[in-house]
Amino acid sequence: MNNLWQKRREEALKELKRYGRYMFNDHLLVVFIFALGGLAFYYQQWIETLTASFPAEWVLAGVLGIAVTYSPFYSLLKEADMVYWTPMENRLKSYFKQAMRVSVLLQTLLVTVLYLVLVPLERAILETPLVVRLLTIILLATLKLCNVLYITERKQLEKEMLFVTILRTVMNIFLLWLYFGVHWIVGIVVGAVFYSILLIVKRKQSQKLFLPWERLVEEQRLHWLRFYRLANLFTDVPAIKGSTKRRAYLDFVFTIFKSVKEKPYFYLIGRTILRQDEWFGLILRLTVLGSVFLVGISSPILGSGLALLFMWLTAIQLLPLVHVHDQMVLQELYPVKSDQKQKAVLFWVKTILSFQALIYMIVHLIIHEYQHAILMLGIYVVFIIFFTSIYAPRRLSKRFEE
Repeated sequence: MNNLWQKRREEALKELKRYGRYMFNDHLLVVFIFALGGLAFYYQQWIETLTASFPAEWVLAGVLGIAVTYSPFYSLLKEADMVYWTPMENRLKSYFKQAMRVSVLLQTLLVTVLYLVLVPLERAILETPLVVRLLTIILLATLKLCNVLYITERKQLEKEMLFVTILRTVMNIFLLWLYFGVHWIVGIVVGAVFYSILLIVKRKQSQKLFLPWERLVEEQRLHWLRFYRLANLFTDVPAIKGSTKRRAYLDFVFTIFKSVKEKPYFYLIGRTILRQDEWFGLILRLTVLGSVFLVGISSPILGSGLALLFMWLTAIQLLPLVHVHDQMVLQELYPVKSDQKQKAVLFWVKTILSFQALIYMIVHLIIHEYQHAILMLGIYVVFIIFFTSIYAPRRLSKRFEE
């Protein structure tokens, strides 16, 4: 019983490492590093254009207030625990204390990183001294602890209503606004009084109640499901089973590419992309996100760079299609060469990237000058040729050799 939390933590870390190596491979790390470098450069340039009238205190309070309010509790419970551990609930106090400690620590680290990103803005407009900035990290850690404590106490009463969540968000933003905009002492005093009263009342209400096992297990399942969905963008996750839809309105694709119907693997891979939510949703999401960034970012260079990033992410995540039907025995009966599967994947990757490039060029024409749109179209074409003719064939060949 004493080692239960340690075993669950090791299992969770093993699962995170298992999929983390696919999510943060060498290629994606290089892309993310360049993307972060570009964003940091333009972020610093944007800060230099701000004037003293910019409401930095509201931006800091709003962003950090929302981050503090979102306070999930990582219990690492499993469905079978409701049966085996419910009778021994009183002996699990140390388990839940450790879960609380880890939940607060992880979320405090995330909020601290978010605050450090906002420090250049705070330093430029509010000109706060270093001591106050260090105190801010302590305040954020304390607020995060209070919010996690409130959430765990609340679970023993009833599921938190949307109104209460909004109220907590508004209160956290208000406390941080007092801290940044009025005086840091005022924010700390008001926050201490508010959360002391709130936690005392909730603890008295939940003292004689049992743990809501079903809710804790369900919330932990949802935590893992979100992680698996993210990992599923980079590799196949057995825990995720994507649904299949007919999507008859996309049959025109096979009317355009008539020769595809005569090539088994080309037709099979094409139908897989259009009908399975896993692949179709991936393409749709990344195309829309790339378009949104192009519209929302005034700098055409940064916007185009991010568009290329989304094209890269789309292409790199479509390559596993080459193995998606490996367990289907009937494909062994196809009277075609095995390399046709690789050619089919490359054909559809090239087609999808060309579609994305066309969408991005249309956005360029609407937002920027046509000369820039033509230039970026040329860059997109070079990228597509490089990826589908040089990079992807080598990577797929290595996979087949393995």
